Amino acid sequence: MVARRLRDHTLEGRALLRTCYVELYGAQDPRSGLGLALQAADTARTTSPAVTGLALLHAGEAHAMLGEASDCEKALARAQQQLEQTDGMDAAADLVSSTQFGRLAGSCYLSLGHHRRAQRFLEATAAELQDRRKSRAIVLGNLTFAYMAGRNRRGRGYAVRGHHRVGEDTGRRRTERGLRRCS
Repeated sequence: MVARRLRDHTLEGRALLRTCYVELYGAQDPRSGLGLALQAADTARTTSPAVTGLALLHAGEAHAMLGEASDCEKALARAQQQLEQTDGMDAAADLVSSTQFGRLAGSCYLSLGHHRRAQRFLEATAAELQDRRKSRAIVLGNLTFAYMAGRNRRGRGYAVRGHHRVGEDTGRRRTERGLRRCS
């Protein structure tokens, strides 16, 4: 790996994190994704709180996918600490947004079956994501699942209506029609 030869721990951590994404979300292999996320966090630990924090967020999601609630909570807490330390001197600071923690924490709690906790994170995050349509659509989709699993009919309507607006804003009429059929 070029980053390793250059001894650029931030770049190497980013490369490991991207590989982690493929394992977690592409191959649906949380064990492998967890190992890569932890390796990315360890690699970037001395050079980039941003990469370390993001890697720990995805480690938390891997733990959630595996049903490991306690380890998920620990990873989320460590991730939050790292993300709070990110500043302009971090070469990867541009990777961090104010909504990442809420998006991933909500997803973790949804995977763990903690629907009310997921709702709290996802509602707050959806309110912040007015300008990021794709991310907002994902959050609203997860929020809909949380409401459905928690049997919250009023909230489910909110999330579905919010998703309709995202579909209209981006011109994705198919998404809108598909949601009408489901509701």
